[in-house]
Amino acid sequence: MKDIQATELNRYRNNITAHKIIKVDGSNVTVLLPWGDKTTFPIMSDNFSVGDWIDMQLKPQRNNGRVTSYSAGYIGRTPKKFIPKDDKVQFVTA
Repeated sequence: MKDIQATELNRYRNNITAHKIIKVDGSNVTVLLPWGDKTTFPIMSDNFSVGDWIDMQLKPQRNNGRVTSYSAGYIGRTPKKFIPKDDKVQFVTA
């Protein structure tokens, strides 16, 4: 686990969000994003199953002070203490 994942404060300061994997196709995983879209991206460093949780860092891209898009980066597996108990939850923001 990386330091930016370890505490609620670090997760908030570093825009770390937890996402439940909804599809796995080889090394490609699909997750839901907080605004309702899905994204699929490759993760070569680990093997995942549907239902596993991963941490992502969502960085806002701004133009004239307005958020125009986000870049998303894989951080690692979500620490167990940040995985919600409710199985219906698909993502958790800071």
